Amino acid sequence: MLTLLLLRHAKSDWGDPGLRDHDRPLARRGRRDARRMGQWLAANGLTPRAAVSSTARRATETARLVLEAAGAGADRLRLDASLYGAGPGEILRAAASGEGSPLLLVGHNPGMEFLVGRLGIPETGAGKLFPTAALAVVRVGGKAWRELPAASLAIDHLVRPRDPDVASLEVHPGG
Repeated sequence: MLTLLLLRHAKSDWGDPGLRDHDRPLARRGRRDARRMGQWLAANGLTPRAAVSSTARRATETARLVLEAAGAGADRLRLDASLYGAGPGEILRAAASGEGSPLLLVGHNPGMEFLVGRLGIPETGAGKLFPTAALAVVRVGGKAWRELPAASLAIDHLVRPRDPDVASLEVHPGG
């Protein structure tokens, strides 16, 4: 069994309307939430052994902060331009090139939400299914990533930054 960690990038900063979408950085809340999600991963024995992120600035910043907070090195991160604007099939193809488990994959909506929805997570009625910095822990039937997308996939957990066990984690601005 492999573990795929699907993470939507954290909240981005819309303060500079002149920036291209691809170049938007994280907002203060986004940096805090990314660190909390990394701490949650570490606390739950899910420190990523490898990570693949969209090349968008907000996604790469999210990936780096999550890896750091989870106790993993940024050397585990590989960037993949195909994740920017990717649909479910492209997301699974990017994961199929992964190495190590758990594998963290950082991307964008609507593709991430469509994929998570296909895996059977119903809308909660409390807002978006997959808000910024949301994480889906997916169990992958198979022994190698190259078996995706044909392998069986099942959501084990869906975690959001405002969930009590995540929101209660203390984050220090510098780390």
